[in-house]
Amino acid sequence: MGVPGPPRPPTGPLGAKPSVPCQGLSKLQELVRYHVYNHGQLTVEKLISKGRILTMANQVLAMNISEEGRILLGPEGVPLQRVDLLASNGVIHMLDGILLPPTILPILPKHCSEEQHKIVVGSCVDCQALNTSTCPLNSVKLDILPKECVYIHDPAGLNVLKKGCASYCNQTIMKQGCCKGFFGPDCTQCPGGFSSPCYGKGNCSDGIQGNGACLCFPDYKGIACHICSNPNKHGDQCQEDCGCVHGLCDNRPGSGGVCQQGTCAPGFSGHFCNETVRYCGPIEMAVHCHLHAHCVTQGGFARCRCLDGFEGNGFSCTPSNPCSHPDRGGCSENAECVPGARGTHNCTCHKGWSGDGHVCVAIDECELDTRGGCHADALCSYVGPGQVRCSREGVGALVLGESLPAPLTPGTRNQVLRVWNLRCRWEPSADMLSSSSWGSLLPPSTRCFPRCYQASVPCQPLF
Repeated sequence: MGVPGPPRPPTGPLGAKPSVPCQGLSKLQELVRYHVYNHGQLTVEKLISKGRILTMANQVLAMNISEEGRILLGPEGVPLQRVDLLASNGVIHMLDGILLPPTILPILPKHCSEEQHKIVVGSCVDCQALNTSTCPLNSVKLDILPKECVYIHDPAGLNVLKKGCASYCNQTIMKQGCCKGFFGPDCTQCPGGFSSPCYGKGNCSDGIQGNGACLCFPDYKGIACHICSNPNKHGDQCQEDCGCVHGLCDNRPGSGGVCQQGTCAPGFSGHFCNETVRYCGPIEMAVHCHLHAHCVTQGGFARCRCLDGFEGNGFSCTPSNPCSHPDRGGCSENAECVPGARGTHNCTCHKGWSGDGHVCVAIDECELDTRGGCHADALCSYVGPGQVRCSREGVGALVLGESLPAPLTPGTRNQVLRVWNLRCRWEPSADMLSSSSWGSLLPPSTRCFPRCYQASVPCQPLF
């Protein structure tokens, strides 16, 4: 598949490697995979014949041809510049632009900091000198009665406990969270996209503690609120009466109120199951119908109609293939339309996606019991639909705010522990962390360095 043109040589000191922020690493990987087709050599002739391909990112890339004959890729219409460049392991097509997979949009960070406040207590001092009580970092004193406390009074070298007072303080905490329309530890887009969660027909369980489930408004149902809850209604607002007469209504918004395929009652046919073959009028009319058509009456008028599974004007009928229609039988962009017998079809979500085929939602395999195949002691990071990155993490991973369960010793060499956003490893040649606030928690000869083990925790060097 095509890849972008060669990047400009990096600037700066010789041998310097460009750094990629931790939060952007997954997006960068997904961007690259969106430019790769890994199911065999894809020449431009095959690309044109397919029309749509499934990239290495488990996302569909569509192709169009402009009026000038240019080959355009993706919704942005990125043109092919050079084609069929043979390489040792495939074919390269040069693009005049970059293809952006929908799952990495928006490009801007999807994490939003949430300001929280809590009441804390300042230092305990003599009640007569309450103004000397100091508040913790990022907090301000409150003009309320102080809290009784006990402090050590040492006027003559004696550790005497004495009652005192401490100021109440209002502390501001910036807690990392997801922006509106994103959910989970990796801040994945809600079904329907971040700009219109649940297609605007429900509320998404967003936020870093959310699970992305849609709570649909009364008139809708489905994993993305994409189906009318009333079986006899259709339309974008699910307020239009279904036109299906003798069958089951296709009550998805945008279906046109037709009947579901194969649900017409015996003796009826047509998109709305309102045509009958019980009475057909003049015999001479019937003999002119196509072999795969029959004469039907509707409103007292007789006409030829193609049988179910065929399409045409009744005088000429060809096998119907809903998958060849512009709407691909109503299948999701991230689903495969599989033709069946006599004009039927099935919509099946692509690998890395789940749903009914009409709506497909990206799977975060890190949230599954299998954790994307990562080891129990490894960190699983979401990259894209059905894609994860497993990184080594040692046993004894810590929750935010916990201290080390036990000091490390030379016997625990190379044991990896997570302490907030640090990864620590015992090394005989390492310097003591005397300048770090973590020095009191770690044994001598322990080296720590920043690591983003979770997208919602920023990397900030502590020393």
